[in-house]
Amino acid sequence: MSKIGSLIGLSIQFGINNQKGGIMRRTMILMGGIVLALGLGAISPTLLHASDARTDALGIQREYLEDYILFRSFPTVIARYENLVTASLGDRNARDRSVGVIGSGRNSDYGTFAIYLNDLGNDAGQDAQLDLTWAKQFSGAALGLGLNWTSSSMQTGEIVVTPIGGHTAALEANQLAFIGGIKLDMGSDDQFEAAIEVASLSWEDDIRRSENDNGASYRVSARMMNQVSPKTTLVPLAQYSHVDLTAQGDADETNFNTLNLGVAAHHEVNSGDLLVMGIAANYFTTKRLSDGSDTSNEFSRWDLPALFVALEFSVYDWLTGRVGATKTIDVSTSDPAGGTDDETDTTNSRFFFGLGMGIHFDHFDVDATVNPDAIFTGGYLFSGESSRPLARVTGTYFF
Repeated sequence: MSKIGSLIGLSIQFGINNQKGGIMRRTMILMGGIVLALGLGAISPTLLHASDARTDALGIQREYLEDYILFRSFPTVIARYENLVTASLGDRNARDRSVGVIGSGRNSDYGTFAIYLNDLGNDAGQDAQLDLTWAKQFSGAALGLGLNWTSSSMQTGEIVVTPIGGHTAALEANQLAFIGGIKLDMGSDDQFEAAIEVASLSWEDDIRRSENDNGASYRVSARMMNQVSPKTTLVPLAQYSHVDLTAQGDADETNFNTLNLGVAAHHEVNSGDLLVMGIAANYFTTKRLSDGSDTSNEFSRWDLPALFVALEFSVYDWLTGRVGATKTIDVSTSDPAGGTDDETDTTNSRFFFGLGMGIHFDHFDVDATVNPDAIFTGGYLFSGESSRPLARVTGTYFF
């Protein structure tokens, strides 16, 4: 299950003159050398492909992009990426790793299948997560179905705790989710894609004497890809999610709600490079039951506006550079439980930045997301900081 979070009067401009372009090119070559040093073999040109490291490097919400990793939000996506094997390495402390196959073989009459095994553990234990997805392209439409299963537990004598880390955060509950999606082809270049996910979240904690109350959790997503000119495509997006983690016997609710509304423009520049610019309004609200109280603490935040821009460009035929950022103006309200304290209204700003690269072999791509801290500190060699140079690396083999 994914966390969905992080739109009018601010513009972000990218201007790269010849001198800056030379610096950017040398930077991309240096980052490419980091991956090449792993000894992955000889280089040969190939087409640009996608991965979760690619979307991280672009620094914007994934659902505005076209990418096979979006099958968790829109299961019909895998019908457009028929045969590949991928492995992704994320943060080693959180063990955010996965390996998966998307394939239809040589005959897509039965559709395309995706099987992903994900390691989402932490220092206390591991969550075994499985994604199963099927999609098939029909004449003028595509249908997709998916299942996501996450489970962990620990038992000491008669004491059972599931999941191991407790249920203090939205992702620390066992989950069984079903996803259904549809894509409608609207002419030769336009399409509408929608999906709904319904999840059952559960836990049992004999130490805290609590367990789930079987509340409803769900997510609804819809987007459209509308080609308004030969080089420009508009991608409007609407997404809403509700996660219920209320325990049995609680006097008030514990839940998380998100709403994303926005539009992105995909524009082709310099004969093949991709520029993405967009604006969005994002809403996030939580309710958490306060210890020793019969009411919940409430928190809400509007990202209004949230502006984003990303650029994906070819450095050489074997090397792609990626950079992007999201800027938000946030207005939040905190309402303590019990009504004894005043509400707190806060206005601030947040900034998200992405930087990365893709190296293309014959049938094999390596995508990497650069850790911004490592760029500014120079790593342990130059500053004594232990920042790792790469935040995520994904390898994809196409067959």
